[in-house]
Amino acid sequence: MKNCKLLFGLFFFTISIFSVCHANPPISKKWYEDGRIVSSSGKKLQLDLQNTYDGLEYQNKTYIVGFKINSDGINTPQIVEVSEDLKEIQYWTFDSIINDVFVYKHSIYANNIASKVFELTGDSWKEANLSFPENSQVVFSDGMEQLIVCHSASAPMTASHKGGCYSISPNWRYDFIWFDLAPKVCGGKLYTYENKVNGGIFRVLSLESGQILCSKLLSTPPKNICDVEKK
Repeated sequence: MKNCKLLFGLFFFTISIFSVCHANPPISKKWYEDGRIVSSSGKKLQLDLQNTYDGLEYQNKTYIVGFKINSDGINTPQIVEVSEDLKEIQYWTFDSIINDVFVYKHSIYANNIASKVFELTGDSWKEANLSFPENSQVVFSDGMEQLIVCHSASAPMTASHKGGCYSISPNWRYDFIWFDLAPKVCGGKLYTYENKVNGGIFRVLSLESGQILCSKLLSTPPKNICDVEKK
């Protein structure tokens, strides 16, 4: 295992190559926390949502996750599908807060805080044949076979399970304790922070193998985990 600072020059070069060879497709719409959507042409749409926090574009449609106030004044979890021209809108209400909406094997999925996973089939969501640990977040999907899921550790008093990350195809797993600072994909690598009694350990993992590429001791949790390598 190498120290992250020693690996920075090589790592920066790798990020540059990755950015050129694996450029993300252009985003045709922007969405905002207050439920607004703005297309690349400047066309605007105000969704009946508050506190939107996750979004995804796939096959000319946009999926937005947030909350809608119902007739009783209660915030209800929602996923909204918006067509490319912003003219067709579909709302779905869920019983539990949605953590993520993502693409897996060319289908749209969503997982909630109760660790249930749903697949969009036709115009309805059905419980999928996928199982995630408690407190899971999907941090990476290539839209096809690979899916990387990270789950935080239980509170110290309950100790029902450890935290960690794992990958589906290729299969790998890395266990470590994290609570609030979620792992994140930055420049084609998985950045993690493991909580310790005094400070913690920052690590960079390969998406393909889960191998630890470098590590660094930190006295305090970073404000932005993607900025650690730059320091």
